[in-house]
Order: sequence, then structure tokens, then C-alpha cells
Amino acid sequence: MKNKHLVLFFLAIVVLGWLLSRLRPWGNTPELRAALLDVDTATAEVLQVLAPGYPPWSLHKTEGGWTLLADNRPMPMIPRQAAVLLAAAAQVHSIRVLSTGRPDTLGLAPGQYIVLAWQLPGGVYQRLHIGREMEGGTWVKLPESHAVFLAAGHLRSQFALDARRFRSRQVIDWSVSALDSMTMAQGDTLIYRWHRQGADSVQLWLQGVLPFGEWPFADYFDETRGSELELARLTLYRGDEQALLHLYRWMPPNLPEDLHAVRGLGDALPAYVWHSSTNPLNYFSLSDTLRAQRLLNGPPPPARADTVQHEN
Repeated sequence: MKNKHLVLFFLAIVVLGWLLSRLRPWGNTPELRAALLDVDTATAEVLQVLAPGYPPWSLHKTEGGWTLLADNRPMPMIPRQAAVLLAAAAQVHSIRVLSTGRPDTLGLAPGQYIVLAWQLPGGVYQRLHIGREMEGGTWVKLPESHAVFLAAGHLRSQFALDARRFRSRQVIDWSVSALDSMTMAQGDTLIYRWHRQGADSVQLWLQGVLPFGEWPFADYFDETRGSELELARLTLYRGDEQALLHLYRWMPPNLPEDLHAVRGLGDALPAYVWHSSTNPLNYFSLSDTLRAQRLLNGPPPPARADTVQHEN
């Protein structure tokens, strides 16, 4: 009797496994190893990415390498970051092929899939739709085909992202200990200059007033009014290198819808705006009026007879 139960249990497992293999959409799909996308990134011009729930972004080839465009703002990318994304999008190979009338179950219905679009020389495009991932690959589809493919790799995880995360929030990427000297000017007037002489109190002052670390963006600052709104211009020196740092007075945008968008960010409206030559494509918000005033007032009195020379 016990052996009979074991035999029946074994047969039930076999039948259940057979049923599951028939019900899975990928259970009996034939193997098909082929290149779905085979793009030469040396000749490609643009890679566009449209992912549900994320702002659209694209990579554009320039003379200086690949540049990320998101929120209509160009953002130079670290070469290794661009290389990973380009390699994943340029070489997509199928493992299996499937014919199904339910693409929504695989994340390939309109509104579900991610669109990869390569722009090649001569206005030629190559496109791919990316569905959901599973163990061992990602369901994808060519727009001109009814077939669905299981492609190698976890493509959705790589491209379902907010590309703004690649945007640097650093105003200046130097440390205060690396500075050798600094000058501050207002308009055409040089206010003071500082030269480092060992550890001095000016370094502590600089650490407290300069925008080291990460800062919030001030995307709605009108850079065309920079000369009008500039409060101070600092030139920082590190060995043979120099960097320009500007402090601007912030003015509300001229367009009411832009001001509404700024308020919708949830942050306090900035009182001042930072900009530097080390991150020239971005402007940064400064709401701390005390910090700005400490910068404009210059180093504290003990330092002034030391390493700071005030210009008359």
C-alpha cells in the first residue's frame, strides 16, 4: 500500500511538471540565437530611450565623446558610464523565440515596454521594445515583427532609469585643502586675494562659505542675465589649474509657468545661485542668506592681517 502511494505521488509530480511546462509561455519555445540589434557605436549618432514612468533621455555623439541629453539639458557623461549603456543597447542577442497573442503578459503591450531607438547615418533607425525580465533574460520585440524573443541579459533594469542621476550635483569638485590661492572680485574691482601659508583660519572660513559637496539645482535661473545679477566672482587656484566660481542674486523666472514649476519642486525658492567653470552646464541653488553674506563680507578680521590682502 505504501509503495502504491509513492508511485501515485511520483506520477502526480510528473503530470504537474508537464502541465506547467505547457502553460508557461516560454516552456516549449524553440531556441533561436540571433542578433536582434547589431549596431556599430563608432558610426551611430544617437541612442534614444523612452521608458514608462521616466523622463525621456538620449545619448548623442559629440567630438568630445557621448553626451547625455535629459530635460533638454546636455550632460557630459563619465566615459565608463556611457560605455556600459552603449554596449548593452548595441548588441542584443536572442535566446528563444515565441509567438503569442498576449504580449501584455510579457510587458510588451503599449505603455509597458521601453523603446530603444538607434539613429544611424543617413537617417536610418533601428528600434527595439523591451518587456519584462525573467530569470535568464528579458522579453523583447522588434516593432516590425509579431514574434517575441527572450534576449540575453537584464535589459529592463539597465534602461528603466531616471537619467538625471548621471547629472553631477557638485558645484566644484575640489577640496579646500587643495587650494593654493584665491581672489574675489565684484564687477571689475578686485576685493581681496588670499595665498595659503600652511594651515590658517582662512581655510576654515572657505570651508564654511564655498559650495563643496552636493547642491540642489537652480534650473530656472536665467543665465542670460548673469552679468546683471552677479554679486561676486572668485578665482580659485590649485597648482597650475584655476576655476571660476560665480555667486548670483536669484530672480524669479519671467514666465509664470516656470515659477509655478519651481515652487512645485518642494524646495524653498533660492536667494542666490552658484555657478562654476568645473560644472559649466548647471546652476545651483543657495537659500542660506547668512552663508552668502559671510562670503561677501570676506574672511574674519584675524585673517585679514595674515594671509589676505584687501585691495583698495
